[in-house]
Amino acid sequence: MTRRSAAFSLCLVEQMNSVLKIARQDIRAFLAHFTDERLAALLAHAQDSKLAFYSCCCLVGAATADHALQGRKNSWGERENREPHYVRALDLPGSDEAEWAFGYGLLAGARVWSEASRDALRRRRLIPILKAELRRRQATPPLIRKRLETSS
Repeated sequence: MTRRSAAFSLCLVEQMNSVLKIARQDIRAFLAHFTDERLAALLAHAQDSKLAFYSCCCLVGAATADHALQGRKNSWGERENREPHYVRALDLPGSDEAEWAFGYGLLAGARVWSEASRDALRRRRLIPILKAELRRRQATPPLIRKRLETSS
């Protein structure tokens, strides 16, 4: 490997790490819309390998799902043809950033071609974020959490 190609590779790695960092930050910010119970359900859904980007119950849609979380399902197309809870989720602050982060940001640096492989990578990178958020919430005393929730 020449010095030029090594420098180029280093630049790509730094760019990938930057994209992943931003994606994780956007996802963590969006998780504020989840109750503890809904967050635990999302984690279980991801651990069961059912969480998918092309689903009304993707990361964003899971925040407002009014039914059991579902796996891969084509919910795209015109906004009026989408599941009502997913459309409501798109109105939440940070939903655009979270949708991009889950759909594309978590794939930074990956060479996966099938949608199933991309979903598997998304889940593999998302699960630690969800677990960390649950641990953070459990470590925060209830009175402080209540104050934080009412102040935002």
